Formats: sequence, structure tokens, C-alpha cells
Amino acid sequence: MSNLTIVTPKANQAKPSPPRSSDIQGEVVTITAPTGCKIRFENAVFDSPHTFRGLNPNTTYQFYAFTPGTDKLNESPNSDALMVQTLNQKMLFGDDMNYPLAKCGCMET
Repeated sequence: MSNLTIVTPKANQAKPSPPRSSDIQGEVVTITAPTGCKIRFENAVFDSPHTFRGLNPNTTYQFYAFTPGTDKLNESPNSDALMVQTLNQKMLFGDDMNYPLAKCGCMET
């Protein structure tokens, strides 16, 4: 008698909705994926929500959401891209206020 192994294929998951952005600044953006999803950015994976720092001002970035795989489910396809453009200015922080450098007289224009 031979040993027989039954392998059940994993089920596929649907593509999730795109993530959402908030707190968009010149070098910072916060991204929130749908519940149960993670964020994919530049081929790296991040938990949600995640604040991305050190971005370039006035630059467009693409973020995706996906649902991780499990022992019974394949990883979902990426969501449609969320396109986020950072602001075209660096901000000066202080006294709980944000001031564009060009408007506070701190930067030559």
C-alpha cells in the first residue's frame, strides 16, 4: 500500500481597494491600506497605516495595497495604484504650526 498525499490548492483573493493618503507634506505622507491589507511601496512591504518620511518634494509616488497570503489563501494581486504627489515645499515646524519656508521669510525666493 502506498502513501497518498492530498494537496488542496490555495484559493485566490480578490484585488483590494487602493490605499488612502493623508498628511501629505513636502517630505512626508501617511498611507492607510484597507483593513487586513499591507502596503507595497518600491518593492518593500509595510504595515498599515505607515508614515513615509524622507520623500522628495514635488515628486509623485505610487502606493499599493494587497492582502497577505495564508496557509489557505494566495496573496492577493496589488490594488490599483494610489498616486501621491508630495508638496512643492519644505515646511518649518514650530509652535504647533506649519509654515512654508518661502512664506516665513526664512528662504530666498
